[in-house]
Amino acid sequence: MLYKIIKLLVNLFKTKKTETVNNDLEPQIVEPKEEKIIIDNKKDKDMGKVSKYVSLAEVTHSNTAISRGLDNTPTNDQLELIKEVCINVFDKLREHTDAPIKINSVFRGPELNKAIGGSKTSQHCVGLDPSKRSYGSAMDIDDYYWRKGINKFNNTEMGDWIRENLDYDQLIYEKPVNGYSGWIHVSYRPDGKNRKQNLIFLGGGKYIPYEGNENIIKNPDLDK
Repeated sequence: MLYKIIKLLVNLFKTKKTETVNNDLEPQIVEPKEEKIIIDNKKDKDMGKVSKYVSLAEVTHSNTAISRGLDNTPTNDQLELIKEVCINVFDKLREHTDAPIKINSVFRGPELNKAIGGSKTSQHCVGLDPSKRSYGSAMDIDDYYWRKGINKFNNTEMGDWIRENLDYDQLIYEKPVNGYSGWIHVSYRPDGKNRKQNLIFLGGGKYIPYEGNENIIKNPDLDK
């Protein structure tokens, strides 16, 4: 009698184990068809590119916007102006350096600009009225990849190359420390009225012309 009970329990255990294994295997044999469509769709891969080297994610990214839940999406008209600074300035600089360049900031929607205390006339806000200073688009870049030994161009060299070779509206060597610029600000207007204005931002709201103050900006590669 005891033998029959033990045999019955063993058989019952085997049956449950088989069912469990089969249940575990079931979801593993379902092919993720939707994921394959997304991965293999070249159009989807290319979506989100503003220019050859700039993605829409880089254009709209902001840690402040993310932390505060702010929408930092440009309108279609603003996006067209953003493309202009990416194509006519960033992409050309990127081709010249032949290495990645870090983008710190491009677009700032009204709520984000207010949150960081930005100027209402900033071209980061991508103004659409050609009669105003805010018309056009701007971006901030820095030499993160130079510090990593990936790009041979530091902030000073990137700013100098833009100033000497490209058309642009405004170029700013931002907050130099011991003569080394913290980042480079550059803007562009597509209406042919670029000022090619060169400034140095010393901090505390103080801007000075680059011309006549060139000696303030140093090149760390030449100071080694």
